[in-house]
Amino acid sequence: KRGHLLQASTPRFCEFPVKWFGDEVQKVSQIGKLACRCLTVAVDHTFTVRDVVVHNTNLASILFASWYLGRHPSHDVIVGSLSSEFAENNIGGPVRNLIQSPEYRRVFPGVNVSQDTAAKGAFRIFNEQMSVRQRRGMFAALGRTAAPTGKGASLLLLDDLLSEQDAYNATERAHLFDQIYRFRSRLAPNAVWVVINTRYHEDDVVGVVKKRYAADRKWEVVTLPVYAEQRESWP
Repeated sequence: KRGHLLQASTPRFCEFPVKWFGDEVQKVSQIGKLACRCLTVAVDHTFTVRDVVVHNTNLASILFASWYLGRHPSHDVIVGSLSSEFAENNIGGPVRNLIQSPEYRRVFPGVNVSQDTAAKGAFRIFNEQMSVRQRRGMFAALGRTAAPTGKGASLLLLDDLLSEQDAYNATERAHLFDQIYRFRSRLAPNAVWVVINTRYHEDDVVGVVKKRYAADRKWEVVTLPVYAEQRESWP
């Protein structure tokens, strides 16, 4: 039921306000045989299925992170992305706005953003129905060069930590190990770690994580190739 309510709270059809997704939608086009649409914006594109946005950042870093905090308001969440500006404006701001929305509070009664820490890049979460002595959770959206010192993570999301341009830059790739290590060092015991990126190079974020931290946990790898790697048929 909660999943259906949270899905119902997301913008549908052509109603995609800038405050949620950062880019003004310029065109909506029908894509494929199923109920899938491509939203053309100034610098990117976003897909919807059954009128719900299914862009990776929206699903994982915004909706999933918000859902996780609704279920665990005393936990800490860190999202790392390619730059501080992108992290704050395209992830932190939408997460904060969603948690403060009436629709969200219908799904997770009492869970809200602490007004004394309501910045887009970092804010605390609390449950109004719990004791004032409860531990307050923290959400932080950081650029890949930021120092997450002093922050913990029960949920760590690395979302497009490396741009396509930087993925082909040997100097930028050389910094990746230290940058990923700083985020990994903030993991709490039994934390959830999610890594999302488009594969541009074998030593990109996913490549480094698979090589350096393969033994950290039992990883589940989901690969969505641009071109079919084997013959596929659709019903």
